Amino acid sequence: MAKNRSHGEGSIYQLPSGKWHAQFSIGPKRISYTARTRNEVLTWIRKTSEQISQGLTYQAAKVTIGEYLTNWLASHENTIRPRTFKYYKSICEKRLIPELGPIPMKDLTTDKIQALYDKWNRKAISPHVINKAHSILHLALQRAEATGLVVKNVANHAKPPKAPQDEMKFWTDGEANQFLTIARSNRLYALYYLALATGIREMELLGLKWLDLDNARGILNVRRQLSRSGGTFAPQKTKAAKRSILLGSGTIAVLSDHYKLQIQARNLAGDRWHENDLIFPCTIGTPMNFKNLIERSFKPLVRVAGVPMIRFHDMRHTAASLMLSKGVSIFIVSKIMGHARPSITSDIYGHLVPGSMNGIGDMMEELIAPIPVNVPSAGEKIAHELHTNFYNATKNDD
Repeated sequence: MAKNRSHGEGSIYQLPSGKWHAQFSIGPKRISYTARTRNEVLTWIRKTSEQISQGLTYQAAKVTIGEYLTNWLASHENTIRPRTFKYYKSICEKRLIPELGPIPMKDLTTDKIQALYDKWNRKAISPHVINKAHSILHLALQRAEATGLVVKNVANHAKPPKAPQDEMKFWTDGEANQFLTIARSNRLYALYYLALATGIREMELLGLKWLDLDNARGILNVRRQLSRSGGTFAPQKTKAAKRSILLGSGTIAVLSDHYKLQIQARNLAGDRWHENDLIFPCTIGTPMNFKNLIERSFKPLVRVAGVPMIRFHDMRHTAASLMLSKGVSIFIVSKIMGHARPSITSDIYGHLVPGSMNGIGDMMEELIAPIPVNVPSAGEKIAHELHTNFYNATKNDD
């Protein structure tokens, strides 16, 4: 007859298949684990014993990664942006759950996570995807640690492959001017002008409303952005992104002309017009489709202008580079761009600051170079004696 085991006791034995099986008691119930070697199950028993001493319950011990991620996603559906939730769900269901789903939460280790990242890397899965999966898993396990479901976040020390930096492209001032010259007769001229003058993000541009523009003071308030799925608006993600930008008189004039053109478009559309107060709507007043903007307007204009083909987002980089080239401080550029900290701006664009390294060597030499003085002959003799005594006292220190 099998012996009833007390709380916290474990046993191991070898199966006919050659694998090793362990059982561990948590109160009146038992959990089990099977591995290829005896050392693996002994390690599992030690780890489980530690977790029990730190408060692990039977219910928590039975929760798998798949179950937890599913519940974690459900709890976040109404707390994050729909597009972000959709991406989280896709990564969990296509990447994390198929690979880690069956593993009990308490048995997940850093080594298992690292092995998964290495496997994905060998399969040539994009480092960006692996890094995103790591971020999501780390975030979920951080919550599990905070609620006591796991003792520690084992994703802390897993290292996904380093994602390569996208090559930054931008136009020179001449190329930007050439593009705007060609775009001048386009109905979206004001959008391109504003993008290059301020570096406002593409979805922020499409979320701008006329109520955001203070003509009298020349201030544009960036308060929301259009979702990429279209049709809905979302507030800015960070406090820094919610910003006010001082516009030049030329930019105000361009927007005023654009407003007049929009009145004509509204009259032409008649009953088909849907008023949303948007500065840059489509031809009937509804939010603009970003893909249509790129494929039907931006790219054709770039080709006609004969300037290098860049992404729409690279006009933001162009604006930053032009500001910095004219001596605008990193701090001011950071505010205009909506970065959380000037250090972010510096990391991205610091190499574009003109002459940032020029003359530094000469300057430092000038600061630290000893000042020539006339030393009396007696002083020279004393200095020589001090040097000789110091040399003799230290020459055997090595």
